Amino acid sequence: MEAESIFQVRISHDGITLDGILGLPAHPRGVIAFAHGSGSGRFSPRNQFVARHLETGGFATLLMDLLTPDEADDRRKVFDIDLLADRLLLAERWLQAHRQTAGLRVGYFGASTGAGAALQAAAREPQAVGAIVSRGGRPDLAGPYLSRVTAPTLLLVGGDDGPVIEMNQDAHATDLPERAGDCPGSQSFIRGTGHVGAGRPGGAPLVSAVSPAGRARSKGVSIMKVLLAVDGSDHSYEAVRALKYLRRPDELTLLHVVDAPRPAYPMMVPEVAQELYSQLERSMKEDGEQLLTRIHSLLPPHSGPVTKQLALGSPAETIVATAESRHVDLILMGARGLGPVKERLLGSVSHRVLSLAPCAKLILQGSLRDLKQVLLPLEGQSDAEAALRFLRKQPFHEPVNINLLAVLPPTRPPWPVDDSAAEKLETQALRHARDFVDGVATELRTLGYTTRSASVLGTPVTMILHEAEKMGVDLVMVGSRARQGITRFVLGSVSHAVLHRAPCQVLVFE
Repeated sequence: MEAESIFQVRISHDGITLDGILGLPAHPRGVIAFAHGSGSGRFSPRNQFVARHLETGGFATLLMDLLTPDEADDRRKVFDIDLLADRLLLAERWLQAHRQTAGLRVGYFGASTGAGAALQAAAREPQAVGAIVSRGGRPDLAGPYLSRVTAPTLLLVGGDDGPVIEMNQDAHATDLPERAGDCPGSQSFIRGTGHVGAGRPGGAPLVSAVSPAGRARSKGVSIMKVLLAVDGSDHSYEAVRALKYLRRPDELTLLHVVDAPRPAYPMMVPEVAQELYSQLERSMKEDGEQLLTRIHSLLPPHSGPVTKQLALGSPAETIVATAESRHVDLILMGARGLGPVKERLLGSVSHRVLSLAPCAKLILQGSLRDLKQVLLPLEGQSDAEAALRFLRKQPFHEPVNINLLAVLPPTRPPWPVDDSAAEKLETQALRHARDFVDGVATELRTLGYTTRSASVLGTPVTMILHEAEKMGVDLVMVGSRARQGITRFVLGSVSHAVLHRAPCQVLVFE
C-alpha cells in the first residue's frame, strides 16, 4: 500500500515557517513524524527510503525540516536539542489539527541527533506519542528527559557503529525505563552496518527494544570527570579560564599539592629542624586552602559539582595518583616545570604528569583561544581509537570542527624502483591514509562533530606544525603513543616536539 498522495506542506508558528513532505496512504493507521540528524532535512535519501516503506505498511509520514535554512547554517542550532524537541512537538500538534491526520496516533522516527530530540519530546508530552524508533541515534542528548520516556522505544544501531553502540547500550541499560512484560526487551548484533546503515552484504543493525515501566535514571551517559590541578602560578589561572571551553564536568576535582622542602642543615638539631619543617608545612597548607577557595570562586558557572582536595607529597605523583583513583577523563593544569627555554621536561611536574597519567592531559602554556578549530593528527588505529574514546565524552562546551591529518614519511621502498613507480606507491599510500582518516571522520560525525580530512607526505612534526599554523587552529590533539614498561616514562617524540613548538595549546590523549 504505497502513499496515494504526497504533499508539500508548510508549518508556521511564532514567526517561523518550516517545510515538510506529508505522505498519505489510502487508509492510514497512524502517522510517523521524522526527526532528522544534524545537517539533514526532509530530503534525506535514507529517511525518504524509510518513509516509503512505512507508507507501504499503511502509515502516513511527515518528513519535516526542524530548522529554517538560516538556522540550519548555525551549528549551535543544529545541536540545540531543546529547540529541536520544540519543533517536533509543533509538528505533532500540526498533525493532530490537520484534517487528513487528525485522530491518528503519532510515532517518532529519530536519526542521530534527531533521536535525542524525539526522546525529549516524548518525555515532555507523553500522551502525544505512541512509540519511538531511533536509528543510529544519540539518546544521551536527551539528557535528564531520557529516564522520563514512557513510550515503547526501539533503538537501532549499525553493528559497526562502535561509539554509538555503546551510547545506546548505556541508555538501554541505565536511562530508559525497565522493560515491561508485554514488550520484552532484546539486544542482538548482526555485523556489517555503520552509522548510516551501509556496510558489507548481509549487514544489519544492532537491535535493542525497550518499553516503559518508570525506573529512575541511575547514571549518566558519557560521564566527564575533570581534575584541575593548581599551584597559584599564572599558568594555573589560565587552566581555570580554560574550563569555559569544556563541557560541564559531571565531577570536577580541584587539587593543590603541598610539597614542603625539608631543611638542608646537617648540623641543625633534629628537633629544631622538624619544628621548622612543621611550621613551613602548616603555613603552606594554609596558603593552599586559601588558593583552593580563591580558585573555586573563579570557576565558570557551568563547572558542575566540585570537590576541593589539599594533599601533601610530590606534585606529579600525587596528581597522577588522584587521577587514577578518581578515574578522571582529563587533567587540566598549568605548565609547571616549563621555563622560558624550551627545555626537555624529563623530571618536571608537567612532563611526569604527561608521561604517567592514564587519561587525557591539557597542560596550559598560555591562554586557550576560542575553541572552534581542532587539529587531530593520527598515526594509526590505536591513535584513532584513543581519540574517539576521548571525543565520545563530548568534552567541549561548544561544537568544534575536527581537522583530521595523516602524515606519511616520504620514504622510498627498500628495493630498486624508478621515480614513476615510487610516485605511484606514494599516491597509493596517500589514498590509503586518506581512506583511514575518512573512516575516523565518519565516526566523529556520528558524534556530532564537523570534520575535514587530509593526508600529506612529509616529516610528521614539520607537517603537523605547518598545518596548525596554516589553518590557525585553536587546539592540537596528539596521542601520547602506546607505551609499555619503561617506555611509559618517555613521552613520544612527536608529541613532545608538537607540545613545545605548536602555535597553540596542545591536548595529549591517552
